[in-house]
Amino acid sequence: MDQKNNLYLLNTNGNFHSINTVSRNINWILNFNQISRSETSDIFNSSPVVINNETFLVSTDKSISLHNNLTGFEYWKHNIAIKEGLYPLISEDLLYLFTKQNLLICIGMSDGKILWSSKILSNSKKSKDKLIKKKVGDINFMYLVNTKILLFTNKNLIIQVDPKSSDINSIKKLPFKKKYISVKFINGDMFLVSAKNQLFKFN
Repeated sequence: MDQKNNLYLLNTNGNFHSINTVSRNINWILNFNQISRSETSDIFNSSPVVINNETFLVSTDKSISLHNNLTGFEYWKHNIAIKEGLYPLISEDLLYLFTKQNLLICIGMSDGKILWSSKILSNSKKSKDKLIKKKVGDINFMYLVNTKILLFTNKNLIIQVDPKSSDINSIKKLPFKKKYISVKFINGDMFLVSAKNQLFKFN
């Protein structure tokens, strides 16, 4: 719910409603499900909707778009398939996405312009300047910490990326081999929760 008493609801059919809780009127209804009729039994997939005072951002498994809170008007849209579980990151007027094609993309929030796009992982062993997916693993988590993008892989590696240039600054190995299911940052410390619900703290 926003500061103007508008409640936002996104259901599994891809219908997104804006309802004023005071007047109980429906402000608008948008449908983000663009699957074909032959696929209507599929459940609509979306990352959490990012809402501020004037706009909201919707990212699905097919596209990402920015809209006006009051009218639902679409400011811009990109047909980009975001990797499941990797939520978009926002820093001031910049938006960062990680796609199913292993692309890290930076978009200007105000105009929707793609500022840069970089293929972080490569499936080719001949790649000289990118990371080989077989060696570093899949990206499980993505965070923006201290002006750096951190990509966590399922092989316990942390890839640090410069958010301005997309350059890879460093690759670090976590000091344990346990599988983790969650990452949190509190007061400059990093906390990892293992699959057995063990909590690990790193400075």
